[in-house]
Amino acid sequence: MLNYVVNYKNQQVIYIGHSMGTTGSFVMAAERLDMHEKIRLLISFAPVAYMTHIKSPIRIFAPYIREIQRIEQYFGLDKFLPRNWIIHLLSKYGCNLTTKEEKVCENIIFTIGGFDAAQFNLSFLPVITNHDPAGASTKCVVHYLQEVNSGKFRQYDFGEVKNMEKYNAISPPDYNISRMSIPVAFFYGINDWLAAVQDVKRFYKQLPNTVEIVQVNHTMFNHLDFLWAREAPELLYYQVLDLIHDQIQGGNH
Repeated sequence: MLNYVVNYKNQQVIYIGHSMGTTGSFVMAAERLDMHEKIRLLISFAPVAYMTHIKSPIRIFAPYIREIQRIEQYFGLDKFLPRNWIIHLLSKYGCNLTTKEEKVCENIIFTIGGFDAAQFNLSFLPVITNHDPAGASTKCVVHYLQEVNSGKFRQYDFGEVKNMEKYNAISPPDYNISRMSIPVAFFYGINDWLAAVQDVKRFYKQLPNTVEIVQVNHTMFNHLDFLWAREAPELLYYQVLDLIHDQIQGGNH
């Protein structure tokens, strides 16, 4: 997709990613050196690389990675929370009824990424539940859980035997982030349960070409506020537009 845009416009791309979208961009920057000249700037909302300090209950599954992998292999469950008829039914009838039921859905969302009732627009809930969850690769989810356990930003762990076949080593190698020459800007929330402040700052300090790291000026700003917060334009988007403008003009922000 990036190659298509670059070839079509004949100019560099400014990439904006959120959560998993930032992880993918970091892997690309570390592994695909041919892409560096095509990307002018990586803007990362709620950056996820290291996951040592996440508060989300998702971390409780981390000790059971092997069991999850066995279930995936045995039943062929390659998709995590796919957009099937069951999820559609739950989203339609489980999150679009009474005020109390709306609050239940709201709290489920908060439990994943952090609580921030003031910024959450309940009237937007039917839109959210009609699109999310939309499914993800089970392998990708397992990879994140591996990061929780290892405290590292490294490639997928297939197990010792397959690791030897693929990496010629018992353990998977770390991504070589010293090769990430693309300029990077980070925006993070202090109440983010999936992109913890300590992990975000640790990763940022190791990058070779940083532009700026910004804490969103709201004490309860969480992982999903980057997408849905009532005041996201004032708290975040206008500042990002200023950064993009400066980059396009060739200035330093």
